[in-house]
Amino acid sequence: MYKLVVVELADVVPRRDANKPNLYVGFTDAALEGLDDAISHAKEWVRGNEVELRQDLARETRFTSKKRAKKARAKLVRKLGNQGYTVNRDTTVYRMYVIELDPEGIGDLGRGYLYVGETSKAIEERFEQHRTGARNAAGTVRLASSVVYRRGLRLRDDLIPGGVYFSRKASKEAEVRLAERLRKRGYRVEGGH
Repeated sequence: MYKLVVVELADVVPRRDANKPNLYVGFTDAALEGLDDAISHAKEWVRGNEVELRQDLARETRFTSKKRAKKARAKLVRKLGNQGYTVNRDTTVYRMYVIELDPEGIGDLGRGYLYVGETSKAIEERFEQHRTGARNAAGTVRLASSVVYRRGLRLRDDLIPGGVYFSRKASKEAEVRLAERLRKRGYRVEGGH
C-alpha cells in the first residue's frame, strides 16, 4: 500500500507565487507516518530543506499499486502547480507578449499591426526566437511565427498585461482574450490563438 505525501520546503528554488511555498510531492509506504518517514524516501534535494508535512494538501487515499500512486502523484502535482505552488522544483510560469509588426504592404491597419503570443520563456528570449527563425534542437520544428520572422519590429511592453499564469491552458485562454481586447481597441492582430 502507498500514500501521497506533501512536504513544505525551504525555498530550494524561487517561488512561482510569492505567497505559496515550495512543495515536494511524492508517495511512500502507507505504513510510514510523520515528516521523517515522508522524506526518508524522498529525493536528495528534499532532505535538509523540509519545513513541515502538509497532508492538508493531499487526499488520504491509499493505493494498492505503485502505478496508481504514481498516477495520483502526477495529478496532484498538476493540481497544486495550477494553483501557483512551486512543486518538485518546477518554476515554470507563462506570460503574454505583444510584438509590433511592420505594416508595409498591409491594407487596413486600424491603430497598428500586432502579434500576440504567450510563452514560458523570458519574453525577450521568445521575441529573439521569432526574429531569428529559431528551430528546435533537432532542427525539425520551427519555433518562430512566420509573420513575426518577416515583420517583427519590437516588443510592445505598453500593451503587455502584467501577471503570470501557472498552466499552459490558462495562458492560452489569456492569449485569446488579450488578442480580442486589442482587436476591439482597433488593432489588427495576428496570433492570439
